[in-house]
Amino acid sequence: MNFTDKAIVISARKYSESSGIVSLLTQSHGLCKGLVRNITSKKQRGIYQMGNFLEATWKGRLSEHLGNFNAEIVASNAAYFLSDSKKLTALTAASALIDKTLSEREMADDIFQNMFTLIESLKYKDHWHIDYINLELLLLSHLGFRLQLDKCAATDSINDLFYISPKSGKAVSRASGYPYKDKLFTIPDLFIGKVLDDNESDILNSLNICAYFLEKYIFTPHNIKLPESRLRLNNLFSSETIYHC
Repeated sequence: MNFTDKAIVISARKYSESSGIVSLLTQSHGLCKGLVRNITSKKQRGIYQMGNFLEATWKGRLSEHLGNFNAEIVASNAAYFLSDSKKLTALTAASALIDKTLSEREMADDIFQNMFTLIESLKYKDHWHIDYINLELLLLSHLGFRLQLDKCAATDSINDLFYISPKSGKAVSRASGYPYKDKLFTIPDLFIGKVLDDNESDILNSLNICAYFLEKYIFTPHNIKLPESRLRLNNLFSSETIYHC
């Protein structure tokens, strides 16, 4: 069995002195892992850098085997993030979440497209935060835990939605939620597509809410923790928010 597909490098780890195990998010075959021989060679070492876009071929006797990757680089992206700690941490966090939550070979073209969009946004935009948050919200939805923010959980009203219930992940209107406001999240502007310049508090609120539901629905039930890079991303914005206060 073999296939060739567009791919994004998610991770690469050493397997032997000269080989590595690489995780690629592919457009039509989901998350795939494979062995890359001579990964440390001059020809290969620049290819399998996190965030790079590839044209990759996977070969194996059976689909359930580890198989081998050969790839050609389409776009080398790693250098765009090295000088910006937030962008590098966001890329690392998104990659780690994908690597830990997606099942191998499960179709995930929506995640592929959003990861592609995020990387392009990280490369060229200052306000990449909405693309990052959209990816985490999509991951929750893809895994069966979509936040329901289109109507009030208490009244079914679509007007003046202001809170999110931490128990249900559903929206609550301002009037219905006010008596319980200390127990509810406030809906961030980023969740509804608004991007405000330098609004670190809204970014941090968005990250906190996504982290809460990722832990509640996905990580805690499997007795694992959020990736360190994801916690670091929160800390970067938390420190900046405190500073600006």
